[in-house]
Amino acid sequence: TYWQVRVSGGGAAAGGTSVMLGLGTEHSCFNSPGYFDLIGASASSWGLSTRGHVQHAGVTRPYCEPLFRDDNDNDNQQERCITVGCLFDGYRGRLGFFVNGQFRGFAFHDIPLRRQQPLYPMVASTTANSAFTLDLAYQTFPTLQELCSAALLSKDTHSAVVPKCFTAKINI
Repeated sequence: TYWQVRVSGGGAAAGGTSVMLGLGTEHSCFNSPGYFDLIGASASSWGLSTRGHVQHAGVTRPYCEPLFRDDNDNDNQQERCITVGCLFDGYRGRLGFFVNGQFRGFAFHDIPLRRQQPLYPMVASTTANSAFTLDLAYQTFPTLQELCSAALLSKDTHSAVVPKCFTAKINI
């Protein structure tokens, strides 16, 4: 699954507040009393900050260079707008990011996949005048071969998901 978001109005010149994109469950942290990175603050979300770090379960680590240029002399609006693509590999539980069309690699591996806890694309901002525009969303639907491969790759093969449409009853 891939989604691409255009982010504008953020960056270090915005007072050091937080702009993030990522993935999480409905149990993710959605508000805070202060200005900090929300996506990845809990164990149920994974996020990329425009500062260039990733976060999960409150643990932050470097990932890439800051996404906005920190150039206070340049007020060019084009410099204040970036495109971030999120690539989620649901078979292997991996999440990677593209910045302005360049793949930066998979930031997270082994994201748990549970039917009872669906994952959702997320954006969060504590920056005034920031804007998010969904430019593209793309999802492929698995073939039977891909479902079988996913079942073989999973650690718990007993919980493999096989759609009911592949269950056939044969009367003889």
